[in-house]
Amino acid sequence: MTTALADTIARYTEAHEQMQRVLAGSEAIKALRTRAIEAFTAQGFPTPRHEDWKYTNLARIEREAFQAAAAVPSVDGDALPALSFADGEALRLVFVNGRYAPSLSDAADAALAGVHVASLAHAVDQEDERLDGLGTVASLESNGLVALNTAFLKDGALVTLDADVTLEKPLYLVFLSVEQAAAALIQPRVYLVAGRHARARVVEHHATLSEPTNFTNMVEELRLDDGARIDHYLLQDGAPTGSIVHSMNATLGRDANFTSHHLQAGSRLARQDIHVKLAAPGSSTVLNGVFLPSGEQHLDTHTRVDHLEPHTRSDEDYRGVLDGRSRGVFNGKVVVHKDAQGIEAHQSSRNLLLSERAEIDTKPELEIYADDVVCSHGATVGQLDEQAVFYLRSRGLDEQRARQLLTYAFARDLIERIDLAPVREAATRAVLARLGDSAHLLEELS
Repeated sequence: MTTALADTIARYTEAHEQMQRVLAGSEAIKALRTRAIEAFTAQGFPTPRHEDWKYTNLARIEREAFQAAAAVPSVDGDALPALSFADGEALRLVFVNGRYAPSLSDAADAALAGVHVASLAHAVDQEDERLDGLGTVASLESNGLVALNTAFLKDGALVTLDADVTLEKPLYLVFLSVEQAAAALIQPRVYLVAGRHARARVVEHHATLSEPTNFTNMVEELRLDDGARIDHYLLQDGAPTGSIVHSMNATLGRDANFTSHHLQAGSRLARQDIHVKLAAPGSSTVLNGVFLPSGEQHLDTHTRVDHLEPHTRSDEDYRGVLDGRSRGVFNGKVVVHKDAQGIEAHQSSRNLLLSERAEIDTKPELEIYADDVVCSHGATVGQLDEQAVFYLRSRGLDEQRARQLLTYAFARDLIERIDLAPVREAATRAVLARLGDSAHLLEELS
């Protein structure tokens, strides 16, 4: 262990000891935090020496002496970035620097039969029995950052759905990063349990006001009982000064279904880890994503799907559009375990380089320990088709506009799979804004 790493671990261990004395929670929660700091001490921050972090260097973040997020910073509700949900069309829960902001939220006050939505801090303070199972979906051994989040577990969202309940309105979770006196370490946690045949749509929006240099280390745990369905949408458009690492973990029961659509456009460094366990026959998942790094951004997506039982299915489609001196990473791993016969798994990674200095590392992986399977994977890296550019120019478009339209078309196929209109519109705007001159492009596309 290097001296720098030892100093980092000592700094967080000392902070944990101080916070553990004052943080609320049951004996089980406190024991979970203690196990977590021990796991973090053993692992530290991931480094490029770890195979899964080969292309992502957190050394700068590891050295930074971040401060814990202070009491909820004051935010003007009118300045809050928001998707175009009409009034009352969605249930909103807002977190500012990882702390629940009740004045900006309405979901926790909603009286919905069979649905419980609350801040995690409130549930921890009340020793809510709904927290049973917290820490069992996201493994403390998966990486040191999951352990670090758990060691300082304090606030976030708790969502439970009783059996056979359908949440008609989307649940809109806004995670806002704002400047404070010193760069903040923000560690929200989301724990969602969907009962048998329950259904919900969850929209997660990570945004910033001004240009904070905060680091967000988020962990999400989702447990879907038999027949449950969760459609999850993630938009990440943070300022290019901040960093975010996001670990999403889901375990699915029999015939359960989990879909994830994500768009990554912001932050200086952003990494999304998605781990889905298809833990019962008939369970399935669809994972789609678009990432749009430019300038010197580093956007990283890692997925892992474990087919643990027979007759399960997974489909993944990720596309990257890279410009400037940016770097993108896609690493998707599908593991078909020994007894998982009759499964089907497909994985696709397509990437478009708009600049000679942009760089992509893509690595779809299959590990198969069963015989009766249908699996495929593939990856492409390329540039715009010059013949297509020539064709559009022959139809009257100038070269810049022709390239913009072809680039948008590359991402559009995935954007149009987003079935929730406000999210689809926001994703479209984000892609067009990245291409520049979005107003004219929208006009030409309409």
